[in-house]
Amino acid sequence: MQFPQAKLKEITRLLGSWPSAAAPADGDEQLRSYLLAVEDYPAQDVEAAVVALIKGVAPGVNPNFLPAPAAVGAECHRQNHLRAEREDRERRLRPALPAPEIERTRESQARVRELVERTVSGLRSADEDDPEARYRAQLRKANAYFDAERGYSAGDPDGDEAAA
Repeated sequence: MQFPQAKLKEITRLLGSWPSAAAPADGDEQLRSYLLAVEDYPAQDVEAAVVALIKGVAPGVNPNFLPAPAAVGAECHRQNHLRAEREDRERRLRPALPAPEIERTRESQARVRELVERTVSGLRSADEDDPEARYRAQLRKANAYFDAERGYSAGDPDGDEAAA
């Protein structure tokens, strides 16, 4: 079984930190147990977990005794979660793109102002203030949409007197 060197180094550092674990009966099997507990986590999380365990700041672990492999795995999981939250928070606070570098000259500003004025004048109609003219314009637009060429017609095409 092949284990990453960074994780192996951290586990041997952990085992060497407690005097009771200096000469275990079956050292290879104990080492495999610890490496199995941390195999799902990146080396940086394993290192942070070992530091927290050696310092005695890992919650729920008695610093006077060598932590069990399951406790080491749980601390790796906690460190993984803390790192993911920290990276997510940093990503949300970091701007997505740098501010654009726009060179504003008098000519470019005048060109933009002219484009805006043309657009605004095209949106306004001359009949805007006269409600009767506005109604006639809307009626012409509706009649043009529902003309006979589209297939919308009512009554007799020859004359309304023959319609029933």
